[in-house]
Amino acid sequence: MARQPTDTIAEAFAGSGTLSDRVLAAYRDKKVGFSDVELLRDIAEHILTLKGEGPSSEPPSKKRKLSLVSAAQDRSVFAPNGSHDLKAKVYFECKDVSFTSPARKKLRLQFVRDDSNMLMGQIRLMHPTEDKVEYAIRREDVDQFFYLPVPDKAQRQRQFVVIPLPGSVNHDGTPLEPIVWTMNEVKGRPDVCTAQTTLHEKLEDTENDTIASLTLGELDHFMAEVPNKAAVQPDDNDFASAIPQSHRKGEKAYHVKVYKGSKEGYLFFLPVGILFGFKKPIQFFSFASIDSTAFTSVLQRTFNLVITARESSVDGEESEAKANEFSMIDQADFAGIEAYIKRHELSDASMAKERQAKVHNVNKPKGENGEAHEEQNGESELAKAEAELQDAEDEEEEDYDPSGGESEGEGEESGDEEGGAAEGDEQEEVYDEEEEEE
Repeated sequence: MARQPTDTIAEAFAGSGTLSDRVLAAYRDKKVGFSDVELLRDIAEHILTLKGEGPSSEPPSKKRKLSLVSAAQDRSVFAPNGSHDLKAKVYFECKDVSFTSPARKKLRLQFVRDDSNMLMGQIRLMHPTEDKVEYAIRREDVDQFFYLPVPDKAQRQRQFVVIPLPGSVNHDGTPLEPIVWTMNEVKGRPDVCTAQTTLHEKLEDTENDTIASLTLGELDHFMAEVPNKAAVQPDDNDFASAIPQSHRKGEKAYHVKVYKGSKEGYLFFLPVGILFGFKKPIQFFSFASIDSTAFTSVLQRTFNLVITARESSVDGEESEAKANEFSMIDQADFAGIEAYIKRHELSDASMAKERQAKVHNVNKPKGENGEAHEEQNGESELAKAEAELQDAEDEEEEDYDPSGGESEGEGEESGDEEGGAAEGDEQEEVYDEEEEEE
């Protein structure tokens, strides 16, 4: 049986007189907010760690990991090791849901909550026909959840993406994985989705309600008891693709097609960060985790985006900043992405020496006096790249020799290289004058 939080608090504050009673009363009566209840429990666990008898032979990083694992087990109402309380109340269930993470299979989706402790709840992935839990994530361990249109599909579909808190772990200490599932925007049926919440009853008779929108409403309702948790959706004011959707004319697209290595995927530029999906591994770059961004390999039709970000490890420590390069992005979306980066102050580091934009075959544009002019303040990377590419093309045309280098008098080398270059220039001028006379 899992250790109760009240036992942990009582043991941690033992001998503190009335302080122990006050903390227990605040926890039991829920006189404080949800985050404060979590804080009280975490403080108690920390005190017990400090009270540990004798020095531990484990290294500090190992102790931190074990502490997190222990805390995860103590907090879990339904530990994901097969010991779930299957009698817990199911507030919402949908059958035959297609998941792509943590596994590619059809499962039952459930939102459950413990009536004895309304703060404790889970999103569960159940076996299609058996009362067997395939995967679960505690509601408190959810960092963000997204409701996104599925790109490049003729039939309207929605993608749900649940991102766990950085560093959160399962009962066995392994990192929690994102949960991703797809739903069609079709009318829901009672035999497919069932719910017991008042929100569902209000939506039940809505003609425009779909399986996807119904699930979104239930998930929002289910997560509302956790502070600052609501579904994140694309926002036109943040980013919308400039590329029209051929299969859905008049509708905006909120994704950008990219490659990460050889893997094709999509980037979504959202109000809380940047999401890459939908094949594993799903990556979410919150604004706080992003060190810098950079545009590289800026060409006429495509460019690359490098997002340098830090990830929290299982032991709670941040890892070294890692560069994630997304390639083959359509040039049409450059301006929108650049505006997004500037709006959210994501440190556009394109001109940094260590990650300078790799604009190929480009020279600085020249002014009327032949000297390279200074770039205007605020000029976009796209404008600079286009100007430089045009200049490069002009220079290539000037250097082009239609005779293939076999001009008259070839083979008569000059006494020195400088003289040869001068003679070549004079010969071109004479050729131009003869053309004009003709």
